[in-house]
Amino acid sequence: MCDINPMFHMDTDYMWRWFVTDVYGNLVCISANAFFSFEDVRLDYDNARRAFMPLAA
Repeated sequence: MCDINPMFHMDTDYMWRWFVTDVYGNLVCISANAFFSFEDVRLDYDNARRAFMPLAA
């Protein structure tokens, strides 16, 4: 089961990435791309969630 609230972190090159953990704290998925803005990373996360969350349910 995936956490519906993604976590975001900034890389050392100041690029945002998102990642999702399961209920045990294990990493489930992480964005393949880095983004310049929080809005971009959120849009990418929402798109990925629509594609993958039905498969995990």
